[in-house]
Amino acid sequence: MPALPGKSAHEVKLFTLNRYSDTRLAATYVRYRTVLPDLGLRAARVCLRYFRFDPGMVDGPRGRRARSALVQFQERRGLPVTGELDSETEAHLVVEAFPD
Repeated sequence: MPALPGKSAHEVKLFTLNRYSDTRLAATYVRYRTVLPDLGLRAARVCLRYFRFDPGMVDGPRGRRARSALVQFQERRGLPVTGELDSETEAHLVVEAFPD
């Protein structure tokens, strides 16, 4: 057990148990935490699919199919080709897919 000046053996034992529990809790949190989806990317994938580009699964992770679909869309629309969902690409996708 660690030496804690001015603490009884019982307090030291509780401190050690608590620290162990905190470590296990933190490890469990990291293992089971959920990452919130990127709703902008999800909407862009829906738009890309609407325009017959293949971005992969709409709710899947960002991968090479999504990047490839973005590159193709950017090339065909004369946008800067980055393969990323930048604000200009997102605006073009939304305006073209959902006109007023």
